[in-house]
Amino acid sequence: MAIVEESGKYYMKGKIKRINGSYYNYKRIIKGTKSIRKMKDAERLFIEQFKAKDTLSDITFEELAKKYLLSYKRGKESTKITKQQDLKRPIVCFGKENAKDITSKGLQLYINEIEKELSEKYVKKIFYAIKQVFDYGVQEKYVTDNPMKNVVRTIDFDTPKKEMKYWTLEDFDRFCKSPIEHNSYFLLIYFLYKMGCRRGEALALTWDDIDFTNKTVDIKKTMSFKVRPPRSTTPKTKNSYRIITMPDDLIDLLKKHYNKCSNYYGFKTSSLVFGYTKPLDPESIRRYLRNAIKTINTDEDGNLLAVDKQVPDIRLHDLRHSHASYLIRNMNKGNYNDYDIAKRLGDTRETIFNTYAHWFKEKDQGIIDMMNSNDNSSTTLQSDNEITQLRKLKQLYEQGLITEDIYILKQKALLDL
Repeated sequence: MAIVEESGKYYMKGKIKRINGSYYNYKRIIKGTKSIRKMKDAERLFIEQFKAKDTLSDITFEELAKKYLLSYKRGKESTKITKQQDLKRPIVCFGKENAKDITSKGLQLYINEIEKELSEKYVKKIFYAIKQVFDYGVQEKYVTDNPMKNVVRTIDFDTPKKEMKYWTLEDFDRFCKSPIEHNSYFLLIYFLYKMGCRRGEALALTWDDIDFTNKTVDIKKTMSFKVRPPRSTTPKTKNSYRIITMPDDLIDLLKKHYNKCSNYYGFKTSSLVFGYTKPLDPESIRRYLRNAIKTINTDEDGNLLAVDKQVPDIRLHDLRHSHASYLIRNMNKGNYNDYDIAKRLGDTRETIFNTYAHWFKEKDQGIIDMMNSNDNSSTTLQSDNEITQLRKLKQLYEQGLITEDIYILKQKALLDL
């Protein structure tokens, strides 16, 4: 081992004996220092890392990925299936390579390439799937470090997020009154809009989950289509377990559907609400929704209505957003708060605020507008100083300087609620 100078540049140069008896000749440039002591330290570190790597057992990336998946005990079976799918492309590219020989540079080039053809969301899933495989490799001492720690994704901050699509109550009324067949697909869409459930949660419901007496639905499972045939599994998170109340109009429709289904041969209370013996097919549901929207947005002559007369072309999951929008925008009319909304949707308050932050800001601005427009009423604040404090408090929250819990607590204190 030696430090040599060539053309004003310093290199570490020498050879290292491998475990198999062969020698590895190295010559690497040293940057960032001209101190002989520091350069020798850098060379010693390089040799130590090389020898540590040389003692590792040979394992390909594909073998390491399989071991990681076998060890994966967190979460649900469907999540494991998703991870398998996310690793398919990386295994095609790196599968036969020795895991300890895969470099950050090679992985960065790979991420750069897939970014040209795949969505940002899909690249993110692949990125973290690879990272988790190497995290497992480090933990189990198959590799010395994770090469993904120096790999970055290109995040497009300039492209604005797509505006969330949803149906207003007026849009939903137009759907209900449109000349479309009122079948099981119609009832499912009606249910999703009125209850805000996830698609899988609704499709997993059986009749013994419906309590007509107490007007409630017991959500405790979800239908997974990542396995064949589809089967009921545990819900997405612990917050997904919930019992929520149904509005009367939905109960009436479900009772009619129950009376019809109960006459089918072999009917049991364990039969599915939406699909009977097997769940409704997701693609068929999407097709029904697309056709319904097309029907609503077309006049009697088959011509599209003006854009401002059309209902939004939403996805099935947007019915959940529609329900959330309806609840948030009507908070001042009902005796409920953000916690109640989160509980009904089967999410945490944090998730609700992150997902629907823009709607909550609208409600918050409504509070300020109300206070500003009622300065002389008996329900207004007692002094200009309190109004100023509220405005400052709002600014601190919007700038991220205080948490949402502190913001609500301070706001209630100032309003004496």
